[in-house]
Amino acid sequence: MGTIQYPSHRDQFTHFSVILTRWRDMDYRQHINHAAYLTYMENARLEYADHHFDQNLNFILASLTVDYHSQLFHPANLNIGQKVVDVGNKSFKMLGAIFQEEEADPVVTTLTSLVCFDYKTQKSCPVPEAIRNKLNE
Repeated sequence: MGTIQYPSHRDQFTHFSVILTRWRDMDYRQHINHAAYLTYMENARLEYADHHFDQNLNFILASLTVDYHSQLFHPANLNIGQKVVDVGNKSFKMLGAIFQEEEADPVVTTLTSLVCFDYKTQKSCPVPEAIRNKLNE
């Protein structure tokens, strides 16, 4: 049983990124290595941000929880769902899920805590309304 308590079936997401596994993503048992999932999720999260958030918005990763549900082998076509599930004053949480092709249940789910951040002042800043508007969308 996973630790992430948000629903993560395919129909819970409206935004998806498509990623193909690579030969180098395999471990010695020919599974996709756990570290590759983190790269997939980072790419999908940044694609989501580029598509849905203001380009001037900066955020920094504060925490990441990963639940692995099943094995994945190369080659595979992956669909990665992302959505905002919680918004605080200066931070927000995004749920991510990796699905193999058209499967309804995820192979992996992630929950990231992201802090809105001003890199010039090196301080956190308030969450913009644009992110609040994405809550559970």
